[in-house]
Amino acid sequence: MSKLNDKHEQTIVKRGGGKHDHDEHGGAWKVAFADFCLALLSLFLVLWLMAAREKEAVQNMMKDAAAGQLEGPGRRPEISSNPSGSLIERFPTMHDGTGPANAAGADSATRVSYDSPADLAALSKKLQKMSEEAGLASNLEATVTPFGLRVMLHDTDKQGMFMRGSALPTGRFARLLQKMGPLFAQMENQMLIVG
Repeated sequence: MSKLNDKHEQTIVKRGGGKHDHDEHGGAWKVAFADFCLALLSLFLVLWLMAAREKEAVQNMMKDAAAGQLEGPGRRPEISSNPSGSLIERFPTMHDGTGPANAAGADSATRVSYDSPADLAALSKKLQKMSEEAGLASNLEATVTPFGLRVMLHDTDKQGMFMRGSALPTGRFARLLQKMGPLFAQMENQMLIVG
């Protein structure tokens, strides 16, 4: 039997021990990933706060801008002792005879006062007719308000008020303004021009 045992070679047992090819990487990647996620979270938090702040500023700006249109949800100035809800003080204007009113042959007898809502509606229709004749009916909006007549000239998608990149009005708007000027010149009512 001893001869049989001599034929056997020595058996070598290799143990895996749990080592793999990537065991040299530690846990540092987890810390770097957590830092990255924290920085990303902080970035989005700051962007969200800035967007909320800008939205609030835009809302306040729109509320202030709406106040100039004399009606709507905007802030209205308090009106004290001015007749018929006027936002401006009513002082009679004196003409010294050298201005364009006398040059055009207009005197104080031809000046017209638009006091009633019916008068203002008639003036609104005249302005609408002028804008239709100029081909700018969608660019002019005339509305009778409790404070008087509000006339708004504005751009549309098809027709702008000014030449591109310039402060000069387009030909159509220039002709419309030249037609509107004499109408406003013979008005006795006070005007407030905002723009």
